[in-house]
Amino acid sequence: MITLYLLFFAMTVIALSLLAIPFFKFKSVSKFIILSLIFILFLSGIFLITGNTHNLSSWLTDGEKHYELLTQVDELGGVKGLIEQIKVKIRQHPEDAQGWFILGKLYYSQHDTAQAKDALIKAHELDKNNVEIKKYLDKM
Repeated sequence: MITLYLLFFAMTVIALSLLAIPFFKFKSVSKFIILSLIFILFLSGIFLITGNTHNLSSWLTDGEKHYELLTQVDELGGVKGLIEQIKVKIRQHPEDAQGWFILGKLYYSQHDTAQAKDALIKAHELDKNNVEIKKYLDKM
């Protein structure tokens, strides 16, 4: 959260610096400083009154989780590495509908629609009541 406030402060300083050019040109620096302080206080007040800090905090946390997930995917060899690992698991447990579904989604994310469709059909055969599998199959 502190990082976001520092970023907000830095952006405000940059914006004010750009707005300061005409004031320095006409040598009215004191007016610029007063207007800048009023501007900062006004924007901070608006954010404190109307800002949704809970959702902002949630967004930052979700972003951190997303970054951790991407790091883990990279450690596993990227999406192609994940596909290979899922294939190994499916060979060990061919009746795993969830494994076939994940494989289908991974192929779909790689725009390999033929293999995605095959995997999703297999997942649907194993779990006919799964609405998500059906939803992906309908996209094909």
